[in-house]
Amino acid sequence: RYCGKDGIMNLYEISRVIFPELDFVDNKGLFLNKSKETINLEGKIKNINVSKFNTWMNLFAAKKYYYYCELGDLYLKLDIEGSYIIRVIGSNRSAAFDRVDTILLEIKCENHSELRIPNAFEYDGIYFELIEYSDVPVKINRISYATDKIPQRDNKLAVVTCTFKREDYITKNILKFEHFLSENPDLNEKIKLFISDNGKTLPESLNSKNVTIYSNMNAGGAGGFTRGLMEVMNLNEGYTRVLFMDDDVEIFQECLHRTLLLTNYLKSEYNEAFINGAMMDLSKKNIFHENLAYQYRLFVNADNRRKDVTDYDTVLELNEVSEYIFADENKKISSAWWFHCLNVETVKEKGLPCPLFIRGDDVEWSWRNFGKHHISLNGICIWHASFKYRISKVVDSYYSTRNFFFMNLIHNKNFKKQYKKYCKKTFNQLLKHYDYVSCELYIKALNDILSGSVCFKCNPEIQFKKLNDIAKKTEYFDADDKELYQAKNFTFKFKKWIKLLYWITGRGIYCPNFLFKNKSITLDLYPPTEHYMLIKEIKAYNLLTKKYELRKFDRKKILYYKKEFNKLLNQIDKNYDKLNNDFAQAHKEFSTKEFWGKYLNIIIGAKNES
Repeated sequence: RYCGKDGIMNLYEISRVIFPELDFVDNKGLFLNKSKETINLEGKIKNINVSKFNTWMNLFAAKKYYYYCELGDLYLKLDIEGSYIIRVIGSNRSAAFDRVDTILLEIKCENHSELRIPNAFEYDGIYFELIEYSDVPVKINRISYATDKIPQRDNKLAVVTCTFKREDYITKNILKFEHFLSENPDLNEKIKLFISDNGKTLPESLNSKNVTIYSNMNAGGAGGFTRGLMEVMNLNEGYTRVLFMDDDVEIFQECLHRTLLLTNYLKSEYNEAFINGAMMDLSKKNIFHENLAYQYRLFVNADNRRKDVTDYDTVLELNEVSEYIFADENKKISSAWWFHCLNVETVKEKGLPCPLFIRGDDVEWSWRNFGKHHISLNGICIWHASFKYRISKVVDSYYSTRNFFFMNLIHNKNFKKQYKKYCKKTFNQLLKHYDYVSCELYIKALNDILSGSVCFKCNPEIQFKKLNDIAKKTEYFDADDKELYQAKNFTFKFKKWIKLLYWITGRGIYCPNFLFKNKSITLDLYPPTEHYMLIKEIKAYNLLTKKYELRKFDRKKILYYKKEFNKLLNQIDKNYDKLNNDFAQAHKEFSTKEFWGKYLNIIIGAKNES
């Protein structure tokens, strides 16, 4: 809170301006755009520095804030030492002109200043330019957007993350969190970090007044996040908001503060809205990877992927989310748990997450809460290691198959008409790619679906070990740089007669061996089926692990897995209604504290369960 020059007006921060840290020095364009100019100022030629804050991390999304929040007038609060000029600009996207910029203020300032921004609610984005004389640079202590409106509420935020043997990431984030609170002591009672240690490897010494670690069984992300959520609610220490955040991320802790400030101003009708942070690419930090995802077939698909947010128009575009999309039942919205902030009251109403271990747990949660808005804003985000080449056979073929079936049975009224087509398509893709280990995992998933909800109640650690034992049947070989380069740049020379012969012979099953090509190469990440057509042996390379697996055409295995698949799919079809009733009852059970206590084998409130 700030007091105005006349000692009467109180200003309350909404969003502080962020400057790059050392490890973002090569990505300054995410924070500010700086240039040197020569201008005629009051009849004199002056060399100036111009800092533009029309960026992903620092643009103020005014219309969006005013739509979701109870705000008064907007102010720019400048704690700066020296003389400078401030130019405040409002931007609106325009179908006719792409973008219309309007200068709202242009004023010479001396030291500390508080500038009221007129009609801020009319603009998609508001930013400012700070102009200083090159020979007399200013000292910036703090800059923020503020309002004269008292906050609607005084929230308390619990940040919950879970980790499994990722000490490098989690330790770094703990240290950054502790440092942030030491520099912002007024937040010590407002934000705290809770960690579910699924690998039971973090030392007790990392616990502090700001950080609490709970030793937890490896029940996947769902088990880790739910454990943290239950512990927070059990504390009865006034936490009104919980933020789920992945462990393998980099984050500016100010994003946590921005989230907390945003929740304090939400209008009553949006007080239970979710706030989700964008996933940015950790390897290319200027690339926006994903934020909201829309229901697509049996899962979700994200819009606006792979956008460069150093482009100002792109930042405005990404902020533009129509409020009407949250009412479309056929295209439900989902926001992922890499950064997902929820109201504790929502948990009391809708129950705890489901034990989906991994893959789909966050989507089921979003679909269960259909109708709630998912608020996404520039500058609230994390940087995440890419999922590309990191999807395992166990996740892709077992957990995805089993979990998608469960959550669509619960939330998708058209699922009975869709699931057989989906299953056939995904399973046939594995057969086409000679991925027989994944076929075995897929068959295991169908068997478990047929067993009913009991497959979600099994000990997750024992279950995960059995699945990994299947996955270990795949043998991997080291690849040198030359091989990886060839695989990455491999161009397949396609011949139409091969494709025709491939289909005529039942995808090669009844094709004579002499018509097969002996060897070829491809990438293991969803390559075109053409790469496998009438090839006896394929080296499938993973560019991340720098290894390959040898996949071989095997008629006996293909026929065996096809037979097993068709048998199980028919059995599921016959038992569909029975499974539907069973899963519906289990869904109610899974969301209870009683279920989770037994599932995790814990007594809530104890930190060191085995």
